[in-house]
Amino acid sequence: MMTNTSIVKGTKPVFFDHPLTLAKLFTAPNRLNYMQGKFFDDRGLKAIEAFESDIRRNLIEWGAIDTTIYYRTERWWYDYHLATTQGCQIIECTRFCNNSFRRWDTWMNVGSCSVGKDWLKQEPQRSKWIELFRTD
Repeated sequence: MMTNTSIVKGTKPVFFDHPLTLAKLFTAPNRLNYMQGKFFDDRGLKAIEAFESDIRRNLIEWGAIDTTIYYRTERWWYDYHLATTQGCQIIECTRFCNNSFRRWDTWMNVGSCSVGKDWLKQEPQRSKWIELFRTD
């Protein structure tokens, strides 16, 4: 499992701390169809419910840039991107596996997101913020 231990010793931790983590952003989307999205896991959760449940319970660190927030938990990391489609704003959600190049893509209405900026401003989430990239 890739963790947030820096490749370069003595530098501050960053979200994209390994080239393979960054490379996962460029893998082909794996869009969940309606039934996969409706019954995503063995607990009977929809995909977005499973994503947000994991983030709420297991958040290790997060970072943001422009209209995208990245979250990392023990097993997964997530990319939530604010997008506009057919004149409406939605959040495109992608779950990446920490140990492989597997990914799942879905979307949700903006009003359905429970782990957005307001939630991240609260403790203990606020103290888990880290920079996305090494700039030194």
